[in-house]
Amino acid sequence: MIVYPPAIIEQKDNVRIQVFFETSKENGVLWYDFPIDYRNYLVVENSDAFLVGLLLVAMEKGEDLYIKNKISTKLFYNITTYLIPALILSNNDFISIKIIPEGLNDENLNIGKATATGASCGIDSTATIFEHLELNNSYSLKYLTYLDAGSHGQWNGEIAKKTYNERLQRIKLFSSELNLPLIEIKSNIGEILGNDFQKTHSLRNLSCILNLQKLFKTYYYASAYRFDFFKIDKNDTSSWDILITRFISTESLEFISSMTHLNRIERTKLISKFAPIFHFLDVCTAPNFKDKINCSKCSKCMRTQLTLDIIGELNNFNAVFNVEEYKILRDEFIGEIIATRTKNQINFELYNYLKQNGRITLKNYLYAQKYHCNLLKNKFKKKGKALFKN
Repeated sequence: MIVYPPAIIEQKDNVRIQVFFETSKENGVLWYDFPIDYRNYLVVENSDAFLVGLLLVAMEKGEDLYIKNKISTKLFYNITTYLIPALILSNNDFISIKIIPEGLNDENLNIGKATATGASCGIDSTATIFEHLELNNSYSLKYLTYLDAGSHGQWNGEIAKKTYNERLQRIKLFSSELNLPLIEIKSNIGEILGNDFQKTHSLRNLSCILNLQKLFKTYYYASAYRFDFFKIDKNDTSSWDILITRFISTESLEFISSMTHLNRIERTKLISKFAPIFHFLDVCTAPNFKDKINCSKCSKCMRTQLTLDIIGELNNFNAVFNVEEYKILRDEFIGEIIATRTKNQINFELYNYLKQNGRITLKNYLYAQKYHCNLLKNKFKKKGKALFKN
């Protein structure tokens, strides 16, 4: 697989950095778009962003990566020595490959000395922002980013575009309240990788940020889990982001898996009195353009509301949740948490928190039993249908 040197194309309101690449069967273009104001911070000296963005494509095809440009020496060492073997451990379909650049670059390209993080207005993202907003040192937050790299829907369809634009308008208002500049970054990397976002989100998102190594010296990537939960998992890189971020840092830019010292409940407590998020908290993954930002009844909405309810801060978020709908479903949902506590790390933490606060009743245990019965019923139905077909 050949990756040609990056080129910068200035457009009306934005600037695009792109590469052409060739595989044994097809040619393609990987591009990233940025606001025109950040033109001078884009990196063409190294092809680090494109190495990270196309690494999984090359490993799926089993093709060595020939980079027609320099790459960071640190990045080359960490990817070839550690990340490629880790990715193979995560997924047997990946094939070990060689990375062959035209040269290595030890230079620190950073001139902006800025610190940034992504803004999604979820729990993890908001906790990261809150914790780093007013530090009295060089780790204090200076920029927010918002990425269009596949998290809003695959293949850039109409629903994905509408979801992205709806969220973007809210993020702009939120960043304005915090008085932090927001950098919008778009890419076609989702179309190139094509598979489930959760399987590749760390590499695809952070490849976007590697283009701005001249501006950012530190970038916080919000973790999903506390650092005592670690699992190399092919279905979701969230469980091993603490490793991935370490291995794609460069001489110019350090990635940090943020909030790994707190679990989801502790993070929710942290942001529960952070007034700027009261009208913007977005934990729901259902892109059906609800009256409220959140549907208020999916598992992520229910889990967040339940945590806020226990700590007595749910009313702060009336603008983003339909709290009355939550209250109708609350007892049944607690039953589901009881029934699934061994299946999910976050549910396990919430179950223990419910117990500690005396919030589990007999009714909840009955709902848990009903949940198990429904699972068994559905399992037998599927088996029966399979036997009937045979």
